[in-house]
Amino acid sequence: MTIYQTIKDIPVSGKRVIVRVDYNVPFDKITGNISDDSRMQLTLPSLRYLINQNAKIILISHRGRPSGKSESLSLKPIGDHLSSLLGISVEVLEDCIGDEVIKKTQSMDPGEILLLENLRFYKQEEDNNQAFAVSLSQLGDYYVNEAFSVSHRAHASTESLPQLIPAVAGFLLEKEIFELGRILKSPSKPLSIVMGGAKVSDKMNLMKKLVPLSENILVGGGMAAAFLSASGHNIGISMIESNGKILATEIIAIAKSNQTNLLVPEDVVISNNAGNAESFRTTEANSIPEDQMIVDIGPKTISNFSKVLKTSNTILWNGPMGIFEIHEFSNGTKKISQTIVEQANKGGIILLGGGSTAEAAKKFDILDKVTHVSTGGGASLQFLEGKDMPGITHLMINSR
Repeated sequence: MTIYQTIKDIPVSGKRVIVRVDYNVPFDKITGNISDDSRMQLTLPSLRYLINQNAKIILISHRGRPSGKSESLSLKPIGDHLSSLLGISVEVLEDCIGDEVIKKTQSMDPGEILLLENLRFYKQEEDNNQAFAVSLSQLGDYYVNEAFSVSHRAHASTESLPQLIPAVAGFLLEKEIFELGRILKSPSKPLSIVMGGAKVSDKMNLMKKLVPLSENILVGGGMAAAFLSASGHNIGISMIESNGKILATEIIAIAKSNQTNLLVPEDVVISNNAGNAESFRTTEANSIPEDQMIVDIGPKTISNFSKVLKTSNTILWNGPMGIFEIHEFSNGTKKISQTIVEQANKGGIILLGGGSTAEAAKKFDILDKVTHVSTGGGASLQFLEGKDMPGITHLMINSR
């Protein structure tokens, strides 16, 4: 496993350190306040280290997908919240490049923090424009990537900028690389992969990669419909991609050839409407009526999955088991999360990936009870698939 240099490997005292964070956090539509600041919380150890080392800290981030400058997607409220988290003032500048920004960074005091305005106010950020990256590079002496969740994107601040000034990993990025990397390199066996969510195509390459490495693959959530269809079962009005059955058939064949135990639901919770919590029942997976859809896994499946997970030393969970946002359809996800925590308490290595998985983990209060919850959705998939990560490729490697 490649070992990258971190902020501990560079002399940051008195230096301007550009830290690429991902503060694209959700806001409550009613209150206008941040509804989940976990991505911000996870960067605090790196920021506090830099503060204690008397670095001059310049934070850069994006928020949303603006078309030009938009007050509604300003980072000002994020800067205010970060100030409260750190207990020190964080000034948010009105821009992220330009002479005024350069002057401001040059007059900083050690331990001071600036948050620059939304990178995506400039189209050049997502275009990976070299001139834009050069403008950003003029603001600092070092670059720190603390934004694993966007490290799969070849943007100016993630790919071009770290090629212009010395670039290292932050503590969060270091942990992401280590925890996800050991799934691929040296997982404690048995290894079980729990796959949920709706789209097989999004996770097809990952499943191809992991099936030969795993003892068990457990399939639930919307994805289960494709596998049940591939096994010859009627799936009613359950949503399935046009190529979902073909992809599932391929995964089943790969699992068989590698003697990997592939489990699909034996029973499921069904409803005639994904949002209708008033009409639902449990049925055998081979008896789904034409006018019903799968909304959760059933009790037999929960039991089957739990028995396998209780024998596993390493578990990777990506994707919920049902429509967990609706209480009546959340039991499968809740029960699996409880079993996973039991394994964590016994010393098991438990890794969670994907945005909806993290949301479920938060809902069922297991975020701090597992080994690691990845901050990246698409990034964690791409990393585990073994694909190049533009935001990681150009970081300095530790030669020790």
